[in-house]
Amino acid sequence: VIEEVKRRMELYEGETLSITVTRHSLGAALALLVGDELSTCASHVPPIAVFSFGGPRVGNRGFANRINKNKVKVLRIVNNQDVITRVPDVLCHINKNTHVSCVIYWYAEDAIKRLRD
Repeated sequence: VIEEVKRRMELYEGETLSITVTRHSLGAALALLVGDELSTCASHVPPIAVFSFGGPRVGNRGFANRINKNKVKVLRIVNNQDVITRVPDVLCHINKNTHVSCVIYWYAEDAIKRLRD
């Protein structure tokens, strides 16, 4: 994807360009990663927008900060009844020794287990 976008940027050099990446479900997560990668692939990258439909969560706070710093615009569209859009869900506890422990809930696996029970 990166090489093709670079090729097109060279082909249309001098024109006003923008890049839009969109996908659904797992592809939505990959679209966000592609948007991030595109934002750093060249010295002068056109504006990048990612439209994410029904995808799992991607990255941590540092990743979100990098996306914002690189001016990648993201519209994440979710259905609040769709468990995939809440994966992974992280619950963190900080103990008195400032150690952080996190539990990751994978809703899809939990749903399958409930169906089996």
